[in-house]
Amino acid sequence: MKQSFIQTLHDYTGDAVLAQNLSAPMLQCNGMFVPDAMPSIALLIVNFSRPVITNNESAEFNLAGGFQGHVAGAPKNRYDSQLQIIETDTGQMTAFSELMQSNGGTTDGWIYDGRKGRFVNAHRITNVTMTFEALDYDAEGVSTIQRASANAKYNYYGLVNNLGAATSVGQIIGSADGTAEIFAQAKSLLNSVLSGNPLMSAMKNL
Repeated sequence: MKQSFIQTLHDYTGDAVLAQNLSAPMLQCNGMFVPDAMPSIALLIVNFSRPVITNNESAEFNLAGGFQGHVAGAPKNRYDSQLQIIETDTGQMTAFSELMQSNGGTTDGWIYDGRKGRFVNAHRITNVTMTFEALDYDAEGVSTIQRASANAKYNYYGLVNNLGAATSVGQIIGSADGTAEIFAQAKSLLNSVLSGNPLMSAMKNL
């Protein structure tokens, strides 16, 4: 049976060139969360979620006659995350949890695509609250380290908003070349809408 569509080496050559322009896939380990309250704890926060700007769930509606429609939800700015923090013999995680409570239960922070001082992008998160779970001791855990789990909530406003924008300090030179045009379009569209232009007419100018 002959295929209707056949992949060719020419296709793969084009894909390879495009992939190079899009940049290499990011490794999961290339990220760091640095809370303002205790920046040194960043090395011990080994698992967390990086926010991505999106809308809340779409609102659905039904019209007379059976039509089913939906509209986009409002922009999401509150996020939930699960964190895992390594506990040390000197109790660094415990000190952090008590520091958080003495600080009113909240802190701000940065999430880096990279590390503090050398990164591709930096995401500012605010009003970070955490709820820590108890640690478990186990006599059979002779090859297992202690990790504390925490539930976190925070606010994030994105890279195209001034509240979430990262400065160029520490940013890898040329790292944003592939996305600068996209971010510029998003910022231009946002500014056009904020100045009172209808969304559809603003999009036509991009």
